[in-house]
Amino acid sequence: MQRLILTVQEESGIERRAWPVTRGVPLPQGAVAECDDLWLEDARGRAVTLQSRPLSHWPDGSIKWVLVDFQADVVGSAVYHLCYAGEAPRAAPGNRLQISESDKRIVVCTGPLRFAVSRRRYGLVHAVSLGRQEADGFVEEVAVSSQGGDSWADICEAFE
Repeated sequence: MQRLILTVQEESGIERRAWPVTRGVPLPQGAVAECDDLWLEDARGRAVTLQSRPLSHWPDGSIKWVLVDFQADVVGSAVYHLCYAGEAPRAAPGNRLQISESDKRIVVCTGPLRFAVSRRRYGLVHAVSLGRQEADGFVEEVAVSSQGGDSWADICEAFE
């Protein structure tokens, strides 16, 4: 396994929890074929959820520069390791974002939320619904707004 050290500095003395970090990272030629070959660990070796995408490639097709996004817990400074060339447990991602497109609309499903944006009609959101993602697709439980209308439902989840 190979590691690149990523140090996150917080210079104002404020404790940061789940602070968003975005950074471009150079990789050696031939080291990483695709972003799925990368994972992130904190200083204790625990897997951290990582989102990455290639920015450029070497002539052999391997990734030259990768853009990484993750959430860091920082008090002063924190060290993270971008790892490759081996197998390691990875942080389990939450619900994966699903996007489908047609000539009429773009539909985005986050798992508990699905919304559509019309390609033909003006407006921010065409339809919104809450539900759950199952193996055979999204199961709608509450239609918050449909067909671009202004019919909104009050949703209140129990909290302590």
